[in-house]
Amino acid sequence: MKRSYLGICLFLLFFACSCKKNSNSLSYDTFDSLPTVSLEDVFEPITFIPLQSNDSSIISNILKICMSEDSFYILSVNPFKISKFDRAGNFISNIAREGRAEGEYLVISDIN
Repeated sequence: MKRSYLGICLFLLFFACSCKKNSNSLSYDTFDSLPTVSLEDVFEPITFIPLQSNDSSIISNILKICMSEDSFYILSVNPFKISKFDRAGNFISNIAREGRAEGEYLVISDIN
């Protein structure tokens, strides 16, 4: 048993010593020459906008947020309503009724 164990160890040692490193193989330092890209180059910085809160501007269960040049709209459910805020986070109005008049919506989930 000891002879076979010793034979296996010698074989593995001989095999390990006989392996040559291929000079054409890919090494880890190859990637050091590539240009680096930071996350700031790819993504816009995140800004947080505190929302004005009063009894008519309280929102919960946000389903969707859409932005325009001067304001953004938050679609919330339970109850269904669209809350409009300016870019500074000041509450402007709610759109909470179904209809065709100004301040009403046809299909509430169709805001873009």
